[in-house]
Amino acid sequence: MMSDDMNEEYEHTQVGYVILGAVLGVGVLGVVPALVLVESPGIGFWLIIGAVSVGALPFCSLTVRVTEDALIWYFGPRFWRNTLPLSSIERVERVRNSPLHGWGIRMLVDEWIYNVSGLDAVEIETSDGNVIRIGTDEPDQLATVLRETTQTGGDQKGVRRTLN
Repeated sequence: MMSDDMNEEYEHTQVGYVILGAVLGVGVLGVVPALVLVESPGIGFWLIIGAVSVGALPFCSLTVRVTEDALIWYFGPRFWRNTLPLSSIERVERVRNSPLHGWGIRMLVDEWIYNVSGLDAVEIETSDGNVIRIGTDEPDQLATVLRETTQTGGDQKGVRRTLN
């Protein structure tokens, strides 16, 4: 989505419904039986349920913003916020991740992956050779905005698939 603010070119938040459902499922599947089967669950039980919920909730959404000078992305309520100057972007390419890449934050041998849902992503190579993949349900829009704001090339139409 384009913004009326001149300093913001693009912003999109993808919700990780599977992660959100898993957090809620753990809560329901953990709390309901405990309340039915145990007269009074101990503090340890509640600490475990709380820790799982608090630990997973920041990863229930991923927001990506492109301003006139930076690419910014973060999970949930600005958790694990990253900023990359647009001037450091050398290449932008729409890609498709392997299911083995998973969700959340992953460091592979030669790249960082940030993803909350699905397999579509935009791969960015920086001037210092780093590779970053940002998962999104709007890969074409994000890749187009990044190419336009950085004047970089890349695979304009195709989708490179990762097999490993």
